[in-house]
Amino acid sequence: MSSRDGAAWQDYAFDADILTQNGVAGLVFRVTPFQTVTNRNGGKAYFAARPTVGTLPAILDDALPAPDVAFEPRLRVSSGNGVFSYLHKHKDGHESYCFANSRADASHTFVRLRGGLAPQVWDPRTGEKSPAEATHLNDHGQPVTHRHLKLAPVSSVFVIAPWPNRAAMPAP
Repeated sequence: MSSRDGAAWQDYAFDADILTQNGVAGLVFRVTPFQTVTNRNGGKAYFAARPTVGTLPAILDDALPAPDVAFEPRLRVSSGNGVFSYLHKHKDGHESYCFANSRADASHTFVRLRGGLAPQVWDPRTGEKSPAEATHLNDHGQPVTHRHLKLAPVSSVFVIAPWPNRAAMPAP
């Protein structure tokens, strides 16, 4: 479908559903910035005729509704120096996360990790390993692990989690 948007034509993809309520049927249209084609094995292909700044996030939200790592609430920088960062690696049946706080103030947040994990916390300064208290939730039909994360100023921690069984491991 195309429409005139200012001086140029803009392409839009749309989906339609037939809804019935009290014996009355109607069409409900949704405009999306992309088109999706699904094969019989469940694979998806995405096409965006005229992508915008919001197209890629919309496609990623559709493809992976439960993010790999999410923070609650979103982290805010209150000091002028440093950042809070993380790195995630999947290797040899383990999920490995490194969370680092290079800010001058402490960081307190909740982190959601995709998968029903049994994480351990590894302290890189002492080498100490301890089980991490975590709650298991469901996010858009996918298991997630939810835990509180506290980092002192200018510190880091590793969170390591083996997958419970190889069949549940995501593709690298």
